[in-house]
This record gives sequence, structure tokens and C-alpha cells, in this order.
Amino acid sequence: MSEGWYPYGVAGQQAQWDGRVWTSQVRPDPTVAAPPPWHRNPLRFLGHLWFWVFLGFWAATALLGLAVNSINHSGLAWAAVFALLVFGACFGFTLIYWPHMQFRQLPDLRNVLVWGLVSGVVAITVAISIEGYLEPDLKVPFAADLWLSGVIEETSKLLVPVLLWVFAKGTFRDPRVGFLLVLVSGSVFGGVEGAQYILGTGENAAPAMALGRPIAEVTHPIWTSIAATMIWFAAARLGRLVTWVGFVGWAMAAGLHSMHDGLGSFSQSGSKNTIASGLDFATVGDALREGAGLVAISVVFLIMSFYVLKYFAARELVPPTAIETNPPHWRPRMVHWAMPKDSSRA
Repeated sequence: MSEGWYPYGVAGQQAQWDGRVWTSQVRPDPTVAAPPPWHRNPLRFLGHLWFWVFLGFWAATALLGLAVNSINHSGLAWAAVFALLVFGACFGFTLIYWPHMQFRQLPDLRNVLVWGLVSGVVAITVAISIEGYLEPDLKVPFAADLWLSGVIEETSKLLVPVLLWVFAKGTFRDPRVGFLLVLVSGSVFGGVEGAQYILGTGENAAPAMALGRPIAEVTHPIWTSIAATMIWFAAARLGRLVTWVGFVGWAMAAGLHSMHDGLGSFSQSGSKNTIASGLDFATVGDALREGAGLVAISVVFLIMSFYVLKYFAARELVPPTAIETNPPHWRPRMVHWAMPKDSSRA
């Protein structure tokens, strides 16, 4: 949407949109009416596509994990199937952001999606290489490796998007483009990582991981989005990539990620590298209880991360065309972070 002054959800006021981000400059306009009242509905999610796509892929993953438990499910073909299913769950959940952000309005949308896929492949390759070197070569205990995962994996998922910001410029400096890039990148990362865990060679491991990993992996695109939205938001306002706001965003993403994975180090599945050595359960019931525990922990972190993402920067990227249809908590607050020194708060 072109730059200009637009209503942003407050009666009698307009705010300045520079074409990519709100500048936080506001002015009175008595002609601006309040948006229509928003009626809360706790079951509203049942009418949204994202929920059914996510639920469908999660259920398919869990059921297939049970089905293949008693047969040989090693090999590239099974890896590809489970990676696609977990990717579907991750990307399906991220569809929740599409109407809020009006991603379909972005120029070169197909190109952005392709680069998101490339970014995810690069990210998982880099992360596996680094983490694989830490444990067997540097003798870092697997539990300690889990506590370092946030720093390694969040940085890996941001690698290609940041390089695109620096070298490709143009479209890739749009904060909503940065947001979408990491949603796709994180979904690819989660898909591949989820498949690795599901295909662990331990006895009855597949049902546990197939139940728990789709939920755990959904956090990947959300965590990286916390960092990306703050990095791109501040960069759009200040014209430079490195800012204190961006660093805080990255630190929050890495911290939430490391805490989630680190807590897993206290469970049976976190005491050893289950991707490399496998994880054994006496019965399928034991496996499903382990998977349910992973679901419970991941749901807590998913909810926390969802609200951190929305509160700090994502809602500041909502374009003028989405203001009226978004709920109040998905409208910009006109925060004064990362303001140019010569800007006025008027």
C-alpha cells in the first residue's frame, strides 16, 4: 500500500504509513470513526483455515507414526513423507498470520515463498553441521547441546533472510517480507527436524515422536518470527540492519527456544541424542505418554511465543488495509522503538 496517512484503529486519529511500516507519527482527524465493535468468540478458530490445515497434518503424522511402528520405516522415502507432514503442520499453523498481515498483497509473493524454502534448507543444514560437531567432536554433552540450540538454530534460520536484506535489498527489506520469509524457513526447519526425531531407531519411538514433534516444531517459525519482525521493523525505521531492538528480538527468540529444548534435557528423551542413538519405550502406551508430555510443554511455549511475537512487533507491521478486519489486539500501538533521532512524537 502506498505511503500516506491512514486510520489505525483509534477514533479521531490517523497515523503515517511509509509504505512498509508505521512511523508512529499520528495526527487528529475528526472524520475518522471508530472501527466496528469486535465481538470475542473463544471458538472463532474453528472457522479458520489455519486450524484445520494444522490439525489435519498433525493427525496424519500421529496416525502414520502408529501405523509404521511395527514395520521398517527407515529410509529416505519415509523421511520425505514425515518431513512433508510435519512441514504441513508447521506451515498450516502459520496461516493464522496471513489475513492479519495481508501477505497476499506483497509483490513477488511467489519469489518470497521460494526463498523461504531455500532459507529453511540452508538453516537446517547449517544447524545440523554445527550441532553435530559440538557433541561428537567437541564432546559437548547432549543436554548442554539442547541449551545451546536456541542460539544456533535461530541464527541459522535468519542467515539467508539477513543476506537477502543486505544484498538483494528492494522487496526483501519490507518487514512483512522478512516475517513471511522466516515463517516459511522455520516451517521447513521444523519439518526436517521433526522427521529426524520420528525416524529414530528406538523401540516404539515413532508413536511418541509422531504425536509430539509436530507441536514442538510449530514453535520454530514462531520463535524466528519474534526476531525477524523486530529486526526488520527497526531496520525499516532506522535504515540499518543492526539495532538494539533487533538484538533484543533475537535474544528473546533464542532464549525461549533454548529454554524449551533445555527443559527437555530433564526427560528421558533429552538424556541422549535420540536422533543418533534412538529412544526405547517398553510399550506403545509409554511412548504415547512421552509424546503427550512433549505436547504439553510445547503448547505452553507456543502460547507464550505467540503472544510475545504479537505484542512486541508483529502487530506494528499490520498494513492499513487490515486495520478494520483485525481484532483490536492485532492493530498497531504506534510504539516509539527504533525512532530516528530527528523524529518527533507529535
